[in-house]
Amino acid sequence: MSTVVELASVSFQNKGDELMAIAAKEFVNEVRPDWDVAVPIWLRGAVPEDLKTHYQLGFSWVLHAQSAKEGRLADAIGPIASLLPARLLPPRLVRECDVRAVLEITGFSYGDDWGRRRPKRMRKWFKAQRERRKKIVLLPKTFGPFKDSQIGTDVRRIVELADLVFARDEISFEHLRSIGAAHSHVKVAPDYTHRVTPRLTETALRLAGRACFVPNKRMVDKTDRAVSETYVFSFARAIREAKVKGTEPFLLIHQKRSDLKLAEEIRRVCGFDVEIVDVEDSREIKGVVSQAAFAVSSRLHGAINALGQGVPCVVVGWSHKYPGIAKDFDATELLVRDASKPDELIDRVGSLCDAGVRAVWGARLRAALPAIQARTAAMWSEIEGTLG
Repeated sequence: MSTVVELASVSFQNKGDELMAIAAKEFVNEVRPDWDVAVPIWLRGAVPEDLKTHYQLGFSWVLHAQSAKEGRLADAIGPIASLLPARLLPPRLVRECDVRAVLEITGFSYGDDWGRRRPKRMRKWFKAQRERRKKIVLLPKTFGPFKDSQIGTDVRRIVELADLVFARDEISFEHLRSIGAAHSHVKVAPDYTHRVTPRLTETALRLAGRACFVPNKRMVDKTDRAVSETYVFSFARAIREAKVKGTEPFLLIHQKRSDLKLAEEIRRVCGFDVEIVDVEDSREIKGVVSQAAFAVSSRLHGAINALGQGVPCVVVGWSHKYPGIAKDFDATELLVRDASKPDELIDRVGSLCDAGVRAVWGARLRAALPAIQARTAAMWSEIEGTLG
């Protein structure tokens, strides 16, 4: 019988989620090398590309339901499957009864921006996991705000059901405090994907020394009109600024389904043929960023990939998670505080086209990393104790 840790709430279409899942798997493999690390698959709706990614990254699978009707079927299948010896199951499929702990991966899904549906669903799901005596850990994530009292109530209950909860920044912790969820088992810990080793491919080496621009659809659909209506224009202006100052730009896709069309629109506005780089492996994406002269990112993990590898990055975000990560890396001067004003972004890009300025920033970012590593090591130590 194999003991299983399940990684919940992972979207492998989002390369930030994928990096977090890889980092969590590496941790479990280190401290419990005889345990399986699994991700959920569904009775319907499984994405073939995701299954391929799961397999390539070495994940096992746990079967779950996606609707009430399927839930009854899964409830019927689960006990029967649990009676079977593990050796009779198909390769990589693990029994739900062998899941000892759940680590929730998703970085931002609990707050007014995402609505009521997910917190309500996850509250019920975590309650079921608790009744089955599983350990529950919410890995570092952004929380809030909670102006909607129903969302706040559901998230507070989720926190109460968990053994450990990590907010990714102090603002998120304060949002939890505002709903009465700042309990003793709630901590603050930074993003932990710095532990994932990048892959240096021919693509990464070919793009070395260029300016990497990472767009995000959320800058259009999760911001007010002052930002959403100027974002494409501002990003295109920044790309043109890099080119004029002698640093060849390219666009890098971090979430294909939502960001590729946006990148194509930005390219049209640029007025010249900006290369769009779209690779499947999140570790290769990290490798591409590692070789850039500098980056401009509206994707959180695009920024973390850069800052965590000593690559200066202008951070252009839409929520309170972006100031938090800039603060972690002592890079608040690289944060664009008002995304509705293109000049702020253009000035920072122009500055980073100077090799001397980049060198100073590189040293500063590398100096900030050990403190982040120490904080994540402390987090993993707490999680190891919780796993038992």
